[in-house]
Amino acid sequence: MCDRNSEFGGEEEALAPEEKEEEEEDGQEKKALFRPKKRICKPHLHKKSIAKEKVERGLEHVTRSGRVKKAKVFKPQTICKCLKQLCSIKIDVLRQKEIFDAFYLHSDWTQKTLFIRGSVQTKPVASKKSALFPLIASKNRDINCSYRFVDTNKISQEVCRDFFLECLQVPASRVYAAIKSTTENPSGKENRGRAPPKNKITEQQRQWITQFIDQIPQYESHYGRKQSARKYLSPTLNVITLYREFKRVMEFRNINEDEIPKENIFRSIFNTEYNLSFKKRHTDTCKTCDEMKTKFQSRLTSTARKNELEKEKEKHLSLVERTNASFRNDIEAAIESKGKTAVLTFDLQKTLETPSLTTSVVFYKRQLWTYNLCVYDEIEKKGYMYVWAENIASRGGQEVGSCLIKHLNNHISNETTKIILNSDSCPGQNRNIKLTLFLKKFLSEHSTVESIEQKFFVSGHSYNSCDRCFSLIEKRKRFTGDVYTPDDWIKVISESKVSEPKFEITKMLPEDFISSEQLEKMIVNRKKDVQKVKINWNHFRKILYLKNDLFHIIVEEKDTWKHIDIQKRGIDETEFCETPMECLYPNGNEINQKMFDDLMELLKFIPSKHQTFYHNLIPARDAIDFGLASDSEDESYDDDVIIVDDE
Repeated sequence: MCDRNSEFGGEEEALAPEEKEEEEEDGQEKKALFRPKKRICKPHLHKKSIAKEKVERGLEHVTRSGRVKKAKVFKPQTICKCLKQLCSIKIDVLRQKEIFDAFYLHSDWTQKTLFIRGSVQTKPVASKKSALFPLIASKNRDINCSYRFVDTNKISQEVCRDFFLECLQVPASRVYAAIKSTTENPSGKENRGRAPPKNKITEQQRQWITQFIDQIPQYESHYGRKQSARKYLSPTLNVITLYREFKRVMEFRNINEDEIPKENIFRSIFNTEYNLSFKKRHTDTCKTCDEMKTKFQSRLTSTARKNELEKEKEKHLSLVERTNASFRNDIEAAIESKGKTAVLTFDLQKTLETPSLTTSVVFYKRQLWTYNLCVYDEIEKKGYMYVWAENIASRGGQEVGSCLIKHLNNHISNETTKIILNSDSCPGQNRNIKLTLFLKKFLSEHSTVESIEQKFFVSGHSYNSCDRCFSLIEKRKRFTGDVYTPDDWIKVISESKVSEPKFEITKMLPEDFISSEQLEKMIVNRKKDVQKVKINWNHFRKILYLKNDLFHIIVEEKDTWKHIDIQKRGIDETEFCETPMECLYPNGNEINQKMFDDLMELLKFIPSKHQTFYHNLIPARDAIDFGLASDSEDESYDDDVIIVDDE
């Protein structure tokens, strides 16, 4: 309780100045629950606690059975029923009111019990024997009680039982219970509702559960390490599966079935005492972190090598934190620039199989892939989806660059002077000379954009805004039936986000994809910077493109800024700007003959109205997959295919 009165065995606590201010502000709210002048409890208590407080204060309340109990009302005792004690004269009406208010206003259950014990004196009853049965003691009760109140002169006065009970407005059973529990509960602490539940598990049973859960392989999330300490289990597991295995282990140890904790107890401990979740491992792990962890746990690794691994891991995670912090700072700066800076994140979704059927036959047949490139505007918080099928184009650096340039031409305003692009570290799609030339070409044609800065998330830690958009699409697919054509995938994507702003979807056509071949003939993709130091595209963390210097690339490699000169002898910027970019797939992309044959065999599972799409596909036995790139964003990706000799 917040306040206690010294008359009932407690010391009155002094309120701090800030508590007094809070008491004055909340006074009006507490008058509805408690008597005025004193703050009894905090206003945010549970409704059961509030109901209990009403009982303690003698206020009107509703019982669990729905009965309404009236409030305790002070009844002045002017005429005492006992004639010899003269109780009403010893304890006048004003003193009776003080005792009643103090009993209900300033004391809790424990203080009430202690007050009753202090006001009632007991003595044992003398043994009584019957004349017929002298050896058997006959008692109606064990003790005699005398009741006392302190008058206005601080003198203890004896009163009768009825006066005592009427003054305090309590039943006789409350008084007898307080006296009877003196030996068992000398402190007077309330024990109602504190008895241990009958179905409570033992400490040994709790240890069985915790030891079993601790043995399950767990791994940490590399996203938001500062915000969350949650760990993850295999996605193939769930609580029911874990409990079945736990029960099997207990039975193997010859534990009686009655002693094995029930599933609800297992689930409760798992949910309340552990910060665990089930998540797909391959989407949330880093190759570098996993490799260092395996080496660190190996018995063959020496102590010195483990110390080196710890330093390497801290350096690696420090780079992750700096990259994420830079990403957040760019967004804040772009918001303050009021439209002069654009921050975009782009990523290619994992391939969408077409057709997507539930029949088991499809697992043994080649399918057509549908691609979806997401460009997410970090300022508008809006996702733009560029969708095409494998019969239209492939998924290399030129295809990604074509979608990106199409987005920049359509959605970058004339007020924008700087563009910041963020992506994962996939070399074949996002970090190569082809995409660099696309961005250089855009700079030469746009009137206001002066610079483009391309930044890369750390491999294995590149979960970004596009991935969150992709998760909505995958979730929507679970509630969608079979998908027969790329247009059906577009419908799934359009329905995946319900709230505003919704996804803006662009269906890419063959003429939308352009080639960088002519631009590549006009530059030299060098292996060394201007200082004759060898460079590696896979190690670039940032790439800076300037409008006033089209033949120079400024890159950040291993915390060092380097300049790369890609100008070819005899080629000037004017000739570079005027060079047209040809269509990459004039007649669409040809698919492999074996894939075409498998798709034809799947037509019997596809409705007739969707079969026209597959009949119009162009098969070719020597079909070339232009610009095909791996989904991997591995830093060790072989980049010889995009690097040529200086000469």
